[in-house]
Amino acid sequence: MKNATPAKKIVSLFFAVLILLSLATPAFAAYGPSEDDLKDIGSKIEYPKAREYLSEYVYGVVKAPKGHSVFGYGSADRAGTKYEVLDGEDVVILAKRKNMSCCIVLWESAARWINSDYLVIYGEEEVRPDGPSAMDLKDINSHIEYPREKEYLSDYVYATVKAPKGHSVFGYGSADRAGHSFTVLDGEEVVIIARRGGMSCCIVRSDQVGRWINSDYLK
Repeated sequence: MKNATPAKKIVSLFFAVLILLSLATPAFAAYGPSEDDLKDIGSKIEYPKAREYLSEYVYGVVKAPKGHSVFGYGSADRAGTKYEVLDGEDVVILAKRKNMSCCIVLWESAARWINSDYLVIYGEEEVRPDGPSAMDLKDINSHIEYPREKEYLSDYVYATVKAPKGHSVFGYGSADRAGHSFTVLDGEEVVIIARRGGMSCCIVRSDQVGRWINSDYLK
């Protein structure tokens, strides 16, 4: 989008994390992660194998692809109990198994296995794609159904709502129209970021909200 945030966002500086950790409940050992970190908080999750522990603690933050939360699991194969972990939660990564990370969620002082794709490491840059992506919906804290990766367009498309009956059309919370429906007025300017079948995922510019709208109503 033309008024999008800068191409790169730098997550928190490392010294800020150290301040946070000084207030956190777990006391992490100087010699690196081990099962003692999980025992100290009385965690009942599946413990990593000895070879899976990292050589040092890695600090990061949860980045939910849909802007609200992700699941944390009691086991690395996701077969255990699952828990909601909110977007923005600070974590300490102790171990990894394939695409899952064993973490301690600092605010709760609870351990969870979380998909590594949903974790951004402090000090690393989160690179924003040049074209449409899930970040456009996260920027406006949208809670609609997010498009699949392959459904995002290669570039932003600007359009205007043309209601067939001259007043308004419905915008939906999901591409199959099964979610909540909302009124979108005739003449509203939108930015189309993705398509699925006959539906377009749009950002309504006046309200800065995400909606799925019938593509036939966009000109």
